[in-house]
Amino acid sequence: MEICPRCAELCIKSGVRVMLSIIMPVHNEPYHILPMLNRIEKHIYPTDLEVIIVTSAHGALVYQKEFPFPIRNVCDIHGSGTARNVGASEASGDSLLFMDSHCCFTDLSNLLELSTKNPDAIIAPGVQPNSFPECVSNGSGIGYGCYFTPSFDWHWIGKQSPVPFEAPFCSACFMLMKKRTFEASVIGFIPVDGVGFEEELCMRLHRLGHPTLIDVNTTVGHLFKKSYPQESTAGFVLSRAIAAVISVLDDSLFTEINNLNSKRWGNSWLEAMETAHCKFDYLRETFKSKKIVLDEHWFFR
Repeated sequence: MEICPRCAELCIKSGVRVMLSIIMPVHNEPYHILPMLNRIEKHIYPTDLEVIIVTSAHGALVYQKEFPFPIRNVCDIHGSGTARNVGASEASGDSLLFMDSHCCFTDLSNLLELSTKNPDAIIAPGVQPNSFPECVSNGSGIGYGCYFTPSFDWHWIGKQSPVPFEAPFCSACFMLMKKRTFEASVIGFIPVDGVGFEEELCMRLHRLGHPTLIDVNTTVGHLFKKSYPQESTAGFVLSRAIAAVISVLDDSLFTEINNLNSKRWGNSWLEAMETAHCKFDYLRETFKSKKIVLDEHWFFR
């Protein structure tokens, strides 16, 4: 495969459209990429696909083998939400599969079929915490989508039914949607360094007619990293504050959320709320310029 000069990309023909673009943010874990590419080759290929690896690294990533699908690298991108936005902008696929580099899966045919039947929806599998690349469950069970408590803790939902059901939001570690659905969000993931802000994105897309559906017949294993605990904690506080400011339009409920989290997180929550209000103003003005109004309250407790 030919190496392109920009960020040592693997060259592919420009303008070639594929069915599926797999977007994989990578931060400080290049050793996970080869097992993931092997898994994609074994379980998704020969689906017409491309892989876009968006990494915080400055230079080339080495794969040690060739693959039968195109792979592109985009380098020096920081923050998982920003990385996913960049990957989506680079994608040529009709569908976007956002996938962390430390996921385990086998058959995704049901997930892809559900997306075909529900082209306006975000589709997510059940998620099972496990080790990677061994793909051994840690015994924590399977989560099917997520919701917030009034104190804005992030909780997994138990299996609600034997058929796909709607959830408030899902984890961006593994989420599938049509590219036109992602583009309907206008700005994608809120552009802030840190965690992905998938909560707010899913709730925003819901209000625009794009629900989150959970495929109960597909399970994906995911390694939940314990690295950078202080950075992660600050990021999650900010992510929740942004979701509260932008998505909770009921004044009394917002006051309850704000009071509970102010007591719990102190100055971290107050600082996050300042940033959240700035992001809300940015989002509102962006939508206003496109004559789109986000005025429907939607919140699951």
